[in-house]
Formats: sequence, structure tokens, C-alpha cells
Amino acid sequence: YPPRQSWTVPTWSTYQNATGFDADAPSPQRPGFEAAPTDLTLAEQAFAKGKGSPIDWIATDILGNLRDETHPSLGAYE
Repeated sequence: YPPRQSWTVPTWSTYQNATGFDADAPSPQRPGFEAAPTDLTLAEQAFAKGKGSPIDWIATDILGNLRDETHPSLGAYE
């Protein structure tokens, strides 16, 4: 892992080249929160909607809402 220090990287490719990590990872996307930092639920058209991986033993989100069984959203909220 990189050393524990704070540094700013202007682009995703700069980070990949500087660290050697995440070579095959796609460019990060903003998750699309409704109204960060107070409302971290995902907006209907958010990039993170439906992009998670189903986990059998996690049936509900942090609020108790049922998660999609085949295409859950990323994060704590469904």
C-alpha cells in the first residue's frame, strides 16, 4: 500500500501511474447523492444505482429497505 500521507493527484491515470495500483480499474464516478453531505441516498439516475454485487446474507439496506436481489446499488442505501 502507498505510505500514509496526504497528496493530491490531478487525474485517475496520474494516480495509477504514480502508485502502480488499480491498473485495470475504470475511472471513478461520482456516486450521485441526493444532497450530500446531509442526504446520502442515491439519486434515481445515479451512477452507483444497480452497480453493486448481491450478497446473500445482506437482504436490506441501512434503513431496512429490501435490496435488489440481482442488481443492488453500491453503498449502504438501496
